[in-house]
Amino acid sequence: GLGGLVALRLAALFPELAEGVVVLGSARALPEGVREKLGLSWQLLRADPDFREGLYGPDTLPRKTMRRLRLDFLKLLYGREHLSSVYPSAEAARLALEAEADAFADTFDPVSWATLCSAYAGCDVADCFAHIRARVLLMAGATDALAPVNRVRDTYHLLSAAGVSARFLELPGPGDHGALLSDADRLHGPLSDFLRRC
Repeated sequence: GLGGLVALRLAALFPELAEGVVVLGSARALPEGVREKLGLSWQLLRADPDFREGLYGPDTLPRKTMRRLRLDFLKLLYGREHLSSVYPSAEAARLALEAEADAFADTFDPVSWATLCSAYAGCDVADCFAHIRARVLLMAGATDALAPVNRVRDTYHLLSAAGVSARFLELPGPGDHGALLSDADRLHGPLSDFLRRC
C-alpha cells in the first residue's frame, strides 16, 4: 500500500541502491475514493474543537476525530474476508478494530497523521518510472480496496512501458490488504523466486 509507493519512489531517486523492489498491494496511486477520504483529514481535524489549530497538548489531543479517521482507514485495510479469518465473530473483529483505533488516537500525533494523509492523497509515482533500474515485483490481492488488482496490473503495464523489468502476480486466496500483508506463507514462494533472480 503506502509503503509500496515509497519503495517505488526511492527506487527511482536512488537507482544504484537496489537490484530488486517488491511491492505488496500498491499501485501508482491510491484509488480516487481513498485519496478523497485521506485528503479530508486536515479538514476533519480542524473542525474538532480539541485540535486548536494544532496547538493541542498531550492531554488534549483530538482523540475522537483521530479515532474515527483511523477506524475508517482500518476498515479499508482489513476487509471482512481477513477479519473473519482472524476473529471468531464480527463483534470480536469490531472490538479489535476499535481498540486499535483507540490506541492510535492516544499515541499518534494528529498533525503528523494529517500530513501523511495529504501526502499519500496527492501521490502518483508514475512520473518516476523511467528512472527505475531495479527489477520490480508487484503483488496484488484480489479484493484489496487500497490497491485494486486492476490498478496494480495497470501499474505493471506502465512500468513495463517505461522499460522497467517488472512482474505482476495476483495472489490466490483471501485478497484484502490485511490478508496480503499478514500471510507470509503465501508470499514465500514468489518472493524466493524473485530474489533468486535479482
